[in-house]
Amino acid sequence: MNDFLEYGPGEGKAAPGKVKSALLAQAQQLRTRGRYVEAAGCYAEALTREETAFEAAVWRADCLVRTSDRLQEAHDFLEKLLARFDRTADLYAARAVVALHEEDREAALSFSDVSLQYDAVLGYRHLARAEILLASAARHEHLLAFADLRRHLGPTPPVPESVHAAVILQRWGHAEPSLEWLEIAQMRDPDNAYIHILRGRARLALEDWDKARRAFGRALALDPACPEAKEGLAKLGFGTQFLQNLKVACRDAMDWLKVLRGPS
Repeated sequence: MNDFLEYGPGEGKAAPGKVKSALLAQAQQLRTRGRYVEAAGCYAEALTREETAFEAAVWRADCLVRTSDRLQEAHDFLEKLLARFDRTADLYAARAVVALHEEDREAALSFSDVSLQYDAVLGYRHLARAEILLASAARHEHLLAFADLRRHLGPTPPVPESVHAAVILQRWGHAEPSLEWLEIAQMRDPDNAYIHILRGRARLALEDWDKARRAFGRALALDPACPEAKEGLAKLGFGTQFLQNLKVACRDAMDWLKVLRGPS
């Protein structure tokens, strides 16, 4: 990463192309499986070797955003890059996402507007714009975001893009629309535990207890040590018990009403 910040893309110590591709592929796989801390580290390593490092820089920042307590690190990282590369659309898009998670929506929109003025190497700026719209309280902006995701990702996007769409949808409270993208991802990568975790979270938010239990159970079967699957099942147990208690309370209340009314 120091080489990239000091020299810029293509000017630092470039490793052979096979190493570059392997690093980015490994980082993408980690990200697609929800392992954001490891993915951020892998992207950071790629930045020390990458010949055209903007992809690694953008996704490193995004992984830091999805990781607890590293938002400031993402902010500082992107500020350093933008001080040198001020006409890079995807870097501005990543900065917009950071601003959004810093709860500065005005700045997020401003950075996103700038990102749309320049040519982009990646499609990240469209994902960033959709996330900003999803965070809005306005229903019509949510609809715009849904349409933008469909237009820019297409009907059958690669698994990483489908998973990312589901992640940002769920992050801003759109559980049901996230299932559309998770179904697409699951068809292509059925043994990805993280996809099943996301499906479980969506079903849990929708209070679809049985499908949530099956999704978390499938994730745990694929990865018996998966803490997210165990956490989901624990939450599901509470939710199911709460629902059962509520049903019992309602039944008891109805019985009391019958007693109070007396014989009909």
